[in-house]
Amino acid sequence: MLKELYAVNPAIKLGTLSDSRSDLKRWDSLPALYVVPNYKLLSRTLVEEVHAARKLVFTWTVNEPKRDAESGAAWGGWRYFG
Repeated sequence: MLKELYAVNPAIKLGTLSDSRSDLKRWDSLPALYVVPNYKLLSRTLVEEVHAARKLVFTWTVNEPKRDAESGAAWGGWRYFG
């Protein structure tokens, strides 16, 4: 669906939401500015790869905001919706 939306209007800022590793594998083939994995799928490597592609990382379902936000900040920064 993201590719179809992008084809209609490339100015739309899109994101891809992932709650499984198989979904997350596709982030780099989609026209999405935002990569939004479940926090359990986050890793330093993922954050670095997404940033290298000039995209942004957000996450969701953070159960320990202080601890998890500190980890994310140490990996180069990401945002979460608490």
